[in-house]
Amino acid sequence: MIVKDAQPTSVSQSEDQFDEPQRMRVIIYNDEVTTQEFVVLLLVHLFQYTVEKAIALMLEVHLSGAGVAGIYTHDVALFKRQQAIKMARDAQYPLKIECEKVE
Repeated sequence: MIVKDAQPTSVSQSEDQFDEPQRMRVIIYNDEVTTQEFVVLLLVHLFQYTVEKAIALMLEVHLSGAGVAGIYTHDVALFKRQQAIKMARDAQYPLKIECEKVE
């Protein structure tokens, strides 16, 4: 069958758009037990910080009580939090790490 004057169909705008993935902050909190050296090691190992940037964030956490280790998609943030908690508990530190939504 041949159709005259047929126009190509287009994808509607709503079908062409994707929702942005939910973003989450990974927050490290200061405590009186976890060593500064361990926090630097964790930031370098799990969050791929340079030693210099890790020291700067560790000092921010130490002085202000908390600091953002990074902003990631939901699944990546939860995975990094889980790995950081495991690393801290394996080293017998009570380090508190949480994730919160980025608005």
